Amino acid sequence: MDSLTYDFEELPLVVEGGFEAGLVNGSAEIRVYDDGAWFVGSIYLDGFKGREQKPIEIYGRTSGLFLAIWEQLTEGRFKDFIQAKVDAAREADGVAFRSDRSEHSTHYAALSGAA
Repeated sequence: MDSLTYDFEELPLVVEGGFEAGLVNGSAEIRVYDDGAWFVGSIYLDGFKGREQKPIEIYGRTSGLFLAIWEQLTEGRFKDFIQAKVDAAREADGVAFRSDRSEHSTHYAALSGAA
C-alpha cells in the first residue's frame, strides 16, 4: 500500500482554550511506508460554485492554512482516526500486527531454544 485518502469533516483551523473555530471539510492523501509509518501528502478542501462541488488543493507546505490543517491531522484529534484507517488498510493487505507481549514471548522462545 502506498497511499490512502482520509476524508475529514469539521476540522478546526484554530483551537484556543478548548474552543474550535474555522471548521473545514476536505480530504488528505496519506502516504504509508512499509513499516506502517505515515505522513500527510496533499491536502484538499471541499470547494463549491453554485451546486457544483470540486476539491481544491492547498499548496505550499509553508502556508499558514496548510500548516493549520497538517497540525490537526498529525497532532490533533484526527491523528488517531488516521492511524486507525492506516492500521485497518494494512491489516486488509495481510500485514499481521504483533503485540509487545507476543514479541517478548517470541524472543524468549528463541533464547530458550524452543523456537
